[in-house]
Amino acid sequence: MAAEVGRVGYWLAGELGEPPHLLHPTPTGFAADGKNWLQGYQLGERARVSARDDHAPVKSVQGLLESLGIHVAFVSFRTADIEAAAVWEPKAVPVILLNKQLERISRVHSRRSVLAHELCHLLHDASVETGLLTSVTRSSQESDPAEQRANGFSPGFLAPRAWVEEVREPGALMTLLITRWGFSVEGAAWHTRNTLRLPEAEATELMQSHRSMPLARLVESVARRQDGIRASVSPLMDGLVADRVVEAHEHDLLSRGRAAELLHFQ
Repeated sequence: MAAEVGRVGYWLAGELGEPPHLLHPTPTGFAADGKNWLQGYQLGERARVSARDDHAPVKSVQGLLESLGIHVAFVSFRTADIEAAAVWEPKAVPVILLNKQLERISRVHSRRSVLAHELCHLLHDASVETGLLTSVTRSSQESDPAEQRANGFSPGFLAPRAWVEEVREPGALMTLLITRWGFSVEGAAWHTRNTLRLPEAEATELMQSHRSMPLARLVESVARRQDGIRASVSPLMDGLVADRVVEAHEHDLLSRGRAAELLHFQ
């Protein structure tokens, strides 16, 4: 179903005379030395410079991904083990599905990390032969090489080490990542550890000592094009593709009935 949404988004972009997406995927083999998390850091930092080299926190990760042509949808999976999924095929826009039933997804700061994690799958895990990608992120698969790499990609993308490593005192870096860069306390602890090469025990201590620190005030919501037909849009369509449906209807490229049919797809 997500693949079909991606195909609709691609077709609508063509009708509107817009590029369907701005991603340039590069299927990438895993690290020869087994340090997939470190490879992920390097890929994430490279992707961030390419997407937005502003040396500043991303105000809305979802907004940034949508500006690249990625459709993000909040859906309910039947199992709580699934956090998210990434689906992409030729002649479709990339699609990220987030399991809205999970607390990790409902919390803004951890959701930013998940979105960046899924971007890694979209950019580097597609089949070399077919270009197809169906990646499911499960909380029970942390030892999987693709998951390890995406776990490193996420903080590398959100706050490249070269942009924050001038802060050499661990507590100060933790505070900076939490209050300015939009990290959760746990995410900040592990990014601090990897940036300053700290022992795991010290990272754990930092996490405990910063538990009560207020998180950065961030808004991940994205402004949507409004139209009366959008009142009952399905969770699977709600997002970038629904915006394109509404825009196509406004330009008389879709009848009201066809637009409503697409918006209700589920």
